[in-house]
Amino acid sequence: MEKKSNVRKLEIGCGSKKQKGFFGIDLYPYAGVDLVIDVDNGLPFKNNTIEEIYTEHALEHVKEFEFVMEEIYRICKPKAKIVIKVPYFSGKSAFFEFHRRFFRYDSFTDFEQDEKSMLTTKNPVNFKVKKRKLIFLKKWYLPWNFIIEPLFNIHQKICLFYEETFLRNLFPAYEMYFELEAKK
Repeated sequence: MEKKSNVRKLEIGCGSKKQKGFFGIDLYPYAGVDLVIDVDNGLPFKNNTIEEIYTEHALEHVKEFEFVMEEIYRICKPKAKIVIKVPYFSGKSAFFEFHRRFFRYDSFTDFEQDEKSMLTTKNPVNFKVKKRKLIFLKKWYLPWNFIIEPLFNIHQKICLFYEETFLRNLFPAYEMYFELEAKK
């Protein structure tokens, strides 16, 4: 697989709605996809070349999640920004038939580690979780979601209380937003 070197901003699983200014990769040849590849086979980019990665509702589909995270880390420059949106485990969208995994508030904190305490991946991976947020579906028939989203996101302890109690089932979040930084 040829390694690309001129890409600085990458969108993984862009579909037909690629973010402006990003190089888009996807498993399927949608309009706007720059490169059709299966991320489970690796990412065709040189080490330490990508400054920013964006992925929305794609990581729940991959077969080799740990390997894909290793690849993301490998291609990221030090301090690269990685923005991830995934379905939240208590929301209806998490149960789509083709999803392979669930995500929770503490997802990706397992990648905040050094080489000595590596438990998640075969190769060293170290991301810093800079930001995380519960996102609720905003529809006219769910007016409380406009109020509870900022309330539940005030502090990490409130998010964890939400996740560990009946509130996650009473008011299911739609997705999680994560912002990571590559620590190299």
